[in-house]
Parts: sequence; C-alpha cells; structure tokens
Amino acid sequence: MYCAYLVVTLSNFGAGAHTVTCNASNTGEWYRYTTSATQTAYCYYGYPGQTVWATADGVRSNNIVW
Repeated sequence: MYCAYLVVTLSNFGAGAHTVTCNASNTGEWYRYTTSATQTAYCYYGYPGQTVWATADGVRSNNIVW
C-alpha cells in the first residue's frame, strides 16, 4: 500500500487546545484530533493522486496533491 503524510504545524494560534482535522479528496474527513502542541501528529493518506489538506480550529491549509 502506498502512503504519504502531512505534518501539521500550528502558527499564530493562541494557547490551549486546538482541533485538527485531516481531509482527503476521495474520503472527506480522514482523521480528527485535539492538541495543544505547535507541531502535531501526522496525517496519513494511502493513495497517490489524492488532494489532501488539514484544518485547525476551522482554518484550512493549502491543498496538497501527492
């Protein structure tokens, strides 16, 4: 199985807990977690050609195609 990962780094967010959602074009929401760290766990995706992105507290990242 192919896989890739997206590292989510939070910048300019206040202190406290933040909800991070990982998304992929073919599945929608892939994974959701809460963190208080500035660099969080990785989001893993399993298929080449997918468009992936993350949101943190509702702020969406750029789309990435791998």
